[in-house]
Amino acid sequence: MKAFDEILVQLIIQHDCVVIPEFGGFVSKAISSKIDFDKGTMSPPSKQLLFNVQLINNDGLLNASISSINQLSYLEASEVIRTKVSEYKEDLKSGKKITINKVGTLQYNQEGALIFEQDRFFNFLLASYGLSPIKFIEAKPISTKNNIDRKNNLWKYAAAACLLPIAFYSLWIPLKTNVLSSKRISINDLNPFHQKSKINYVKTPLSISEESAIVLDESIEEQYNHADLTLDYWYYEYDGQKQFAILNENKDVEIINTEGKKVNDEDVIVPNTPNQIDIITPFTFNCIAGCFSNYKNAQRFVTKLKGKGYNACILPGGQLYRVSLGGGFSEEAVIKLKDKANQDGIDAWILH
Repeated sequence: MKAFDEILVQLIIQHDCVVIPEFGGFVSKAISSKIDFDKGTMSPPSKQLLFNVQLINNDGLLNASISSINQLSYLEASEVIRTKVSEYKEDLKSGKKITINKVGTLQYNQEGALIFEQDRFFNFLLASYGLSPIKFIEAKPISTKNNIDRKNNLWKYAAAACLLPIAFYSLWIPLKTNVLSSKRISINDLNPFHQKSKINYVKTPLSISEESAIVLDESIEEQYNHADLTLDYWYYEYDGQKQFAILNENKDVEIINTEGKKVNDEDVIVPNTPNQIDIITPFTFNCIAGCFSNYKNAQRFVTKLKGKGYNACILPGGQLYRVSLGGGFSEEAVIKLKDKANQDGIDAWILH
């Protein structure tokens, strides 16, 4: 007849949980290999055992194994287990230590808690069967003086690592950036490999015939009739590049020029426009709010946008009249303007 301890060991190797009815259960989990640098050894992967006194319900695993291996009936196998459990409890009650071969020991401590200590020389992990600890170096004592010298060297290296960037940027920022003149510092100034992009300009010829001179087809009275008079002011569009803010304080129309002086409608002089005008346009980003094939519709839309607080204008060039809410030299500069326009219900997009 095979001993109880041997059957228990075989079950622990094959299963992660083995319960001894009315006594407790052994729960196992796989742990990785370990390296002990002090002893110079490397242990193979293994199973760590824990004993849980709460696992007392009979799951039939131990009964079935004893019955099958020893050719006993189920009731006879249960009686073998009850006898073994009674021996364990009597020994523990008398203060003795229970030793289960290849499994470990069980004993009550001074506080009355049941303590389990696993056998350190037997590996329950089937994948590590036959593997033993490997000794790869000879353990040598490390002098305290070497440890102190090593710690001092580490502090020196850490101090050097902190001081070198400070010394570098104390020379780089004043000499290679415009921080002193602009009184501002950018995140790109901290990158020594960053190359500033130059702003390029190109001359774009704009042909203007005499029939399509840059003068609005509508008079100031016509623009006043379709202006939004609920605002404190509206804009009189003289041409594609000149605008005048008109106050709505009374019925008399006041035209205010850029110097803050009043200008009469008859005093507005149409400039002599040559047939060929060179407009210098920077390569920039613009937040476009709409495109129109009709110039008057584009002007009305500009007036409406300015009434909402936007610095809108009509961009030159192109087959359509593009109404811009503003621009900048980078996409990041106009993203916030685009988001604000979308919140106001304006379907805006960025023109590169």
